[in-house]
Amino acid sequence: MLLVASAAQGQRALAAGSLACPGCSGGLRPWGWTKPRRARARDGRIGLTRLRRARCAGCGVSHVLLPAAWLPRRLDEVDLIGAALLGAACGVGHRRLADRLDRPEGTVRGWLRAARERAGWLHAELAGVGAQLPDHRLGAAVPPPTPPGRGR
Repeated sequence: MLLVASAAQGQRALAAGSLACPGCSGGLRPWGWTKPRRARARDGRIGLTRLRRARCAGCGVSHVLLPAAWLPRRLDEVDLIGAALLGAACGVGHRRLADRLDRPEGTVRGWLRAARERAGWLHAELAGVGAQLPDHRLGAAVPPPTPPGRGR
């Protein structure tokens, strides 16, 4: 998957030929669409959408253009999942979060579990991005991870 700011932005960049393959840096070209994907908005409505596919002219690998508002293999948008993670980091339990966000308890519990399991990887990624920012020392300042809901 190739992260883009929005579906429209990804489509424009693909049409302009300005997207490169993350594997070989070859040019990406339009190559159809994915199967319909379910996506749930904050108000709970579920809609179907299709994501744009692109294929590398160099290596032939195909990529899906994923809008930044979505996460791979998740039905809900990233801002809703982020709100749950922030609530858990503040000590709110998954049942209360599920009630506040109007989502099933099992869904919210799954988000929190996945975040805990990937806390080390996420910490390393954020520290790496922070180290690349000009005039910032975020890479060194990011404390070791404390997974949400597991103490302070």
